[in-house]
Amino acid sequence: MTLNTWQEYGDWRARWELIDAAVRQIDPQVIFFQEIFSRKWAVETAKRLGYTECAAHDEPSGLVTLSRYPVIEAGLLTYHAKSAAEKKDRYIQHVWLETPDAGDFLALNTHLSWRPADQGIRYRQAEELIQAVEILSEEGPVLCAGDFNAPDDSPEIELLQARGRFKDCYAVHNPGERGWTWNHRNPNTQAPSNLVGGQLLAERRIDYIFCRPAREFPFSSRSCSIILNQPDPRGVWASDHFGLTAEF
Repeated sequence: MTLNTWQEYGDWRARWELIDAAVRQIDPQVIFFQEIFSRKWAVETAKRLGYTECAAHDEPSGLVTLSRYPVIEAGLLTYHAKSAAEKKDRYIQHVWLETPDAGDFLALNTHLSWRPADQGIRYRQAEELIQAVEILSEEGPVLCAGDFNAPDDSPEIELLQARGRFKDCYAVHNPGERGWTWNHRNPNTQAPSNLVGGQLLAERRIDYIFCRPAREFPFSSRSCSIILNQPDPRGVWASDHFGLTAEF
């Protein structure tokens, strides 16, 4: 499961009630969160939802991975490519998980630069992500998820699939579906913090779950679907993004 949690905008505690409910219903083994900038909240969330492992860091990456599998090692890599419009660095969180079927398993959580004008930056970040995977796990299975801020026909996503050998799980199981995770049905997409030059960002699919099979391990997804794409009875939406969940 992956979700950009939209920091602490709006009635964020009410929004987390929806997130918590979805997690309890889906019961994913691994969760990739983006935009949790409080390590204390990350730890509280893991405890509240019953996850024994919480990969969070002192650096303001916003990347948090919760797991029911034991975490062997977790760390952050900083992207060298950086948007001139952003003050904070962008990161790759890499987490090694001990799983009963696949053995030691590499999971990656990331969040690329967000402005439409940063397409070139995102392409370079995608190159760095591929390089990181080649160094961390040249042959083993890899799970990579997060907010890529790029539509599925963009050069950076095409690069990840072609050169990085990443399989777009949503596209595999939902051919022809738009699958917009940034959708104007969600009023949070129209918040002032999400406007560029006073204009709405285009609707598109920008959140992904990718898998890369190992040469000696047939790793692939069984399903992938959009979650948290409806408000609750109070009219509260979980985030400004929709989330994704996949089964492997």
